[in-house]
Amino acid sequence: MIFSTATVPVNPSGERKLTWEQVWAGLVLKARDARLFLPPVACTKCDVVAEGTDFIVREAVIMNDELTGIITFAPNKKVSFHQFKSPREGVIVNEMWKTGTRNCS
Repeated sequence: MIFSTATVPVNPSGERKLTWEQVWAGLVLKARDARLFLPPVACTKCDVVAEGTDFIVREAVIMNDELTGIITFAPNKKVSFHQFKSPREGVIVNEMWKTGTRNCS
């Protein structure tokens, strides 16, 4: 099992400030179309093929690998990318945290 974690600050000093809602909207957009967040040659296909109230099913070609995944949403908190048809199965979690807290809110 491989486990990795990283924290990326959203509102660095001197940059335009994003609201919580804008960051959430960006994560939803990333879930729906990875091409907008990767170099043009890295993602050549990204299609939503099914969706419900708290999930989408996405087919993509990223780095020449065909991927199918279920992406689940915990609104305004977390997006989980469950890859079930790909060379590497696993889950990628994007979770929003407020600075200075230990609990996601």
